[in-house]
Amino acid sequence: MGVRNTDKEYGSIAKFFHWTAAILIIALLLVGWLMHQAGPSIKGTIYNTHKLVGLFILAMTVPRLIWAFLGIKPKLPNAMNPWEKVAERIVHFGLYLSLFLMPLFGWAMSTAAGRAPRIFDTSIALPGIIQSKPLAHFCSSLHTFFAWVIVALITLHVGAALKHHFINKDNVLLTMMPRKKR
Repeated sequence: MGVRNTDKEYGSIAKFFHWTAAILIIALLLVGWLMHQAGPSIKGTIYNTHKLVGLFILAMTVPRLIWAFLGIKPKLPNAMNPWEKVAERIVHFGLYLSLFLMPLFGWAMSTAAGRAPRIFDTSIALPGIIQSKPLAHFCSSLHTFFAWVIVALITLHVGAALKHHFINKDNVLLTMMPRKKR
């Protein structure tokens, strides 16, 4: 497996972006739904870590998009129906868009609520966002909306990959799986 994508398989950089984002997003979704139950002694740390990891995903999405647009993608199986190919494009576009918007609205929400992410004593407020309860509430609603969008899109994405692997018995899932050197 090389660094760059081929028409048969994703390269190591695309796989790194994909699997790093997948692990972090699933962890953030789980933590996001459970963190309000944390005890007071650890709650602030959990929230801040959630915010910082979200910012990392946001920062990682930009080079990921550039890499995706500059590279080629492995060819989809000829046996795929046209509607499946359209659905694949829509789901991928939706995931990329959501991976940008969800953390952006989370960052705006935190900044507007006066609780911007912090690294040690340095606040990382989103520029141009003022403290405002209505704005924080609005951004919170959008952050939650995109969380549900991501859950739906991940479900479709994983379901399609498993369908290709176990029902269609084609190579779609394997093109993104990490593998050992030959």
